[in-house]
Formats: sequence, C-alpha cells, structure tokens
Amino acid sequence: CTSGGSSGGEAAIVASGGSWLGVGSDGLGRIRVPAHYCGVPGLRPGWGRVSRAGHKPGPPGAEGGLPDPGLLTVGPFARSVADLHVALSIMQGPDPLDPNTFPSPLRDYCQTAQQLRGLKVAVWSESEGAVLTAETASILGEAATTLEKLGIDVTNDKPPLADEIYDISQALYSPFFIDEWKTVLREHGIEVPGPVDRDMIEGLADWAKPYSKEQVEAFQQRLPPLKTGLLTFLQKYDAIISPVTATPAPLHATTFDDIRRLVFVQLPAYVPAIPSGSVPCGFSKGDKNQNPLPIGIQVVGRKFREDTVLALMHALEKSLGGWVAPTF
Repeated sequence: CTSGGSSGGEAAIVASGGSWLGVGSDGLGRIRVPAHYCGVPGLRPGWGRVSRAGHKPGPPGAEGGLPDPGLLTVGPFARSVADLHVALSIMQGPDPLDPNTFPSPLRDYCQTAQQLRGLKVAVWSESEGAVLTAETASILGEAATTLEKLGIDVTNDKPPLADEIYDISQALYSPFFIDEWKTVLREHGIEVPGPVDRDMIEGLADWAKPYSKEQVEAFQQRLPPLKTGLLTFLQKYDAIISPVTATPAPLHATTFDDIRRLVFVQLPAYVPAIPSGSVPCGFSKGDKNQNPLPIGIQVVGRKFREDTVLALMHALEKSLGGWVAPTF
C-alpha cells in the first residue's frame, strides 16, 4: 500500500521506528494523509506558525512558488502527540527568512487537556462522493464517544460548502501540481518519467480535465464564502473531528482511482492559521491478502489553537491506541 504523499517517506520512517521525529509539508493533506496511512500522529500547524524558508516549491511570488499564500505549511510527524508538541515548540515562531511567520504565542496543550469538559466539537462524517469504509465510520464513532465521555459536547454537523471542496480543489490546484511534479522530475535529471511518475502525472491530468476556464473562474468566486463559512462554523464549535480520508491506505499508484476519498483534508488549507492534525485511532480488520491498516482521525481547530488540536489528539491517542510499534 502507499504511504501517502508527498511527505510519505517521513511518515513511513517514523512509523517503522527508524526515527522519533519527521518534518513534512502540508497543503491539501501532505502531512495528515501520510500520518493516517502509516499510523503516526502528524500536525499541520496554522499558516504562519512555522517558517517555510528553504521549502521547495518556494513561497508565493517566487519562481515555482505556490499559488495561494495559505495553502502550504510545514509541520512535524512523531510517534506520540507529546513529541509533536515538543517538535512544534522548537519549530514555531518568527523567521526573518519567511516574512509570513508571526509571533503568536503557542499555548501549552497539557493545560488545555485538563480543560476539555464543556468544549463543543462537530463530527463531520460525510461529504458528497466520499464513501467511508465501515471500519472508518466505526472508528470515527468511537472517537466521538471517547470525547463525549470526557464531558465534551459532540454534535454531528458539517461545515458550510463542505460538498463543494472537492470541485474547488480540483479546478484550482490540479494544474499547478502537474507543473510542480514535472519540475521536480527535471530537477533530478528525469526527462522521461517512469511508470509510477507517469501514473501520477496522468492521474493529475485526469483530475484537472472536467473544468472549463469559466468554471474555474466561478470556483474562484466560491473561495471567499468557503473561508468565511469555516470561520463562522468554528465560532460555533471549538473543533471539528472527521475522517482523514474515507479509506485506509490504498494500493500503491492507485490514489487517483478515487480522489474524492481525500476531500476531508482539503478544507483546512483554505483558511490561514487553521491548524489540523491526524492521530491514529485504530486499524482495519485485514484478511488473508492484506494486513490490518492504520486508520486515523482528523482534528481541526480554531485559528492559532494548535493546543486544542493537540489536546484532543492526545485524548484520542490515550483512549484508542495511538502509534503501534512494528513487530519485525
């Protein structure tokens, strides 16, 4: 199965016990999806929390830079939520090499973890076209029950325009990712892609095909209400929990066979400073042809409230298992 991307190598080495910490970048799920597929905690800090200096592609406006200043953030993988916090506390803060970082104090998640009672959490369990496996739905239900037992007010609800996120992402960003992938290959001296890279490029191209210029422009007009809707939703709730993706890890090179499975991780990318993370909460059952696969839960918090995200992730980790060391 795939480890996810594009930070899948970091997630895999942490999951296998080869390192206690990894660093990745996350736009539309590049930390959270690998964390989910590999069974380790991963955090996408809010934009501006951690410097992106030295990252490829570069910041908006630079050659080969990102199309949206809030799309990509840098964050850690670890084997526990406690270690995520240690890493974040070191990585975060202003950096003169990245003018989009700022000095927002990082609150202690341990203190927040002692004050969970009374928080309001939305459970986002469905999105158009994203069909959850039975095991994913079951583990999301266990996560909701776990939080309820801690005195948290848990409500089934979903953010405004949630069913439009897939189309917005597909129309606006897939052409950029095609160009980025080709650029990376050229930088490594690869003029003729191999079968895996070719499948990736063809999958991205298929992902981008259905939309005309007029439709893309129409989706651009949907971004402001999408952002406003999420911010308003997070005034009503302290956090959101959801699947990370609709399924456990798919077979390698089949990601684009069902790209809608990724819709849940795309939402936080559109609002700068919204943190989100993935925490392992269980496994699929497996069978004679496949071992059990990790299943994570996504936690999304209010602007600058990484402490709330980490506190809820810690509560789920403590009750539902967290990272499981390999037995080889």
